[in-house]
Amino acid sequence: MLERFPQANKKKSDEKSKDEIVEEQITHNFDQGDTISNQEKEHDIKKYNVTEIKELLNDAEKIFSKENNLLYIKKGKEKNIIFIGDIHGDLKSLKLIFEKYNIENNKFIFLGDYVDRGTYSIDCINYLLEKKIKHPINVALLRGNHESPLVNYNYGFYIDLRNTFDKSSMELFFRYNEVFSSLPYAAQINKYNVLCLHGGLSENILYIEELNTLPKKDLIPTTNKLFETLWNDPREGISDWGFLNNSDGRGPGTFLFSEKITLDFLKNNDLQALIRGHEYYKEGYKFHFRKKNNINNFSGSVLTVFTCREYEGVTPSIAVLNDDGLTLQSLI
Repeated sequence: MLERFPQANKKKSDEKSKDEIVEEQITHNFDQGDTISNQEKEHDIKKYNVTEIKELLNDAEKIFSKENNLLYIKKGKEKNIIFIGDIHGDLKSLKLIFEKYNIENNKFIFLGDYVDRGTYSIDCINYLLEKKIKHPINVALLRGNHESPLVNYNYGFYIDLRNTFDKSSMELFFRYNEVFSSLPYAAQINKYNVLCLHGGLSENILYIEELNTLPKKDLIPTTNKLFETLWNDPREGISDWGFLNNSDGRGPGTFLFSEKITLDFLKNNDLQALIRGHEYYKEGYKFHFRKKNNINNFSGSVLTVFTCREYEGVTPSIAVLNDDGLTLQSLI
């Protein structure tokens, strides 16, 4: 996913309205990124009107406001914990997940990036919020880098809202992003000592508990710690922290983290591995830093999962973790 993003350390002024803040920030020009294919129209999904969307967002926000930035996920009687990477408006893959796995018997960790790029951003996020409201313990929705007005204004979500709701589009755009800003940033799977987040490790965070000290409702976001958590990537062949340049596509304010950084972080936090989204791989997944751990079939210290079929040539995949170990499953 080739994306550009301005510096994260800009301060929001308390004296400015939300409209003024976003209007100042969205003046940057963004490339359209990777080629996206179309998928068949889905008919059996609830279509919300403006009033219903506002009620949906209010109900979901009440739940998110009670969740910590770092979720602690306990595996009880559930058979599996399922990890879903970037969805990006791919309604077909999203529905296949819940058709294959009963929501009552499994837990679902969504790693962020629900909107933009794909065909059905509005339907996907509404569908997920509905699932969260009905099953708040079994569904975790983490924040991705596209859950920010700076990104989803330019990569399709705002256009979808404008084309669908016309005069109410800007009001809904702000309201969706207010709810996005209340999403948790990471989740720890206690039984398996796995940390889940969207992007990667931050140079400014040594211990995962520090995530709970970050502000909620950080719309843009403004803190380097959160920005890096949403945007950073692992990279082979470097010894420490690396800098991204324009050819890498992420832009200033984002960094690469090495195997050494990863292993030190995992050791300091008594973790086995990291599961994240954020990067597009045609296979639908990639193991990084092939360090052996105690989870059967987990062939590295970091796993990237990508679940959106709307990128050309991709095999949308999910990761399933249970007491037998890890399995990777395609949604083709």
